[in-house]
Amino acid sequence: MSQDTNVQKKKIVIVGGGVAGMTLAMALTKKKGNFQITVIKKEAIGSYSPCGMPFVMEGKVEYMEDIILKTTDFYRGRGIELKTESEATDLDLDNQQVTLNSGEVLDYDILVIATGRKPFIPPIEGVELDGVYTLSNYEEGNILNEAMMSASNAVIIGAGIIGLETAVAFVHNRIKTTVIEMLPSIVPQILDFDMAEIIQRHLKTKGIKIYCSTRVSSIKGEKTVSAVATDEGEFPADLVLIATGVKPNSDLVQEAGLAVGKSGGVVVNPTLNVEREGQPFKNVFALGDCVEVRDQITSTPKISALASTAALHARMIAENISGGDLKIKGYLSPSITVIGDLQVGSVGLTSHMANQSRLEVNIGRATGQTRSSYYPDNKLINIKLLAHDNLLVGAQIISEEDVKERINAIALAIKNKMTISELLFTERCFTPPLSLLTDPFIRALESFEQQKEKVED
Repeated sequence: MSQDTNVQKKKIVIVGGGVAGMTLAMALTKKKGNFQITVIKKEAIGSYSPCGMPFVMEGKVEYMEDIILKTTDFYRGRGIELKTESEATDLDLDNQQVTLNSGEVLDYDILVIATGRKPFIPPIEGVELDGVYTLSNYEEGNILNEAMMSASNAVIIGAGIIGLETAVAFVHNRIKTTVIEMLPSIVPQILDFDMAEIIQRHLKTKGIKIYCSTRVSSIKGEKTVSAVATDEGEFPADLVLIATGVKPNSDLVQEAGLAVGKSGGVVVNPTLNVEREGQPFKNVFALGDCVEVRDQITSTPKISALASTAALHARMIAENISGGDLKIKGYLSPSITVIGDLQVGSVGLTSHMANQSRLEVNIGRATGQTRSSYYPDNKLINIKLLAHDNLLVGAQIISEEDVKERINAIALAIKNKMTISELLFTERCFTPPLSLLTDPFIRALESFEQQKEKVED
């Protein structure tokens, strides 16, 4: 009787045990389907929060072990077979088999590709020196956290979210820190120049030196790094972090003949099935950082390398494997981070993205308080909105509080194509300890109307 049950189980093999793969495995255990779930993962640990690593270094979280979310025993106790410290080396889609680096061959009924991302390493002389690090997995987090303890001068190449979060951690540990960014402003993926300046001024008060529009020519040293050479001069360094972005880890799927898009990510349809020669595989899915998605507003291909996107994909695929037909046709990629004392949120397009897509946008702005002025501890909030044809297409918000909820609400409004007028006349809650009677978001929306009146005059 037991053997018959095992034979009837649908074999699901998940290649990759990061946020996407492990979230999917757990989601499947909650479904009613009769599944045999196997996860192939490089790490020895169960699951962890990669987004938490800079905050361990900053001291907001005490130990690296604290960001381990679930142990391998936990997953095995839920009936999930983990192939830890393993890698898939071949995907045979026609015979429905996965070969591991150990030589083991796994049969599958459903294959899910969750190979994630890898750091982009620019072609700079000296990147191989001791003392040069990336921060892309738990092992690297442990190594960098240890190296930080004895460092005096750090140079971070790249002023994206990870670079700036880690810069704050370094100065908290009394390391003289310089950030080098070749683009004209910091966090260009999520902020316009004027909003980025707010963050840059804040980081300056922390003692972080930032050089934008600056190129790194080489990393210097014999065996160990000693300095970073740029077109603005040399900066001493006994620790260098390369934080120049990530790219999809799609080599394995390319070797299997699956379609890869312009972004380098695996091409998927709205149900997250992969394609080969224009034809979808109904029993092969891909999700998370390794896939290419479509921007909802511009329809251009992009990578949405966010843990929140990976978790959404995992829930979708679990539903579709269980008989559903969920689809996502467009992505807004709402993001949130904490840099120093500031919460930074963004959703949709920046001005640069709009210009690239030749989309004319109007700008709405407001600066105000997060709660009534007479109530203690109210915080300054800066809001910038982008609109096209009476619809919001982007938002950027910076404050010490209340950013996440606003970004999520705006993402919902953009997704549902609410007009500016509809947003202006939507009911809102109010209490002095938590809000203003007329919220700064409303004033940012009203600034669009004021612009329209000026044009009409």
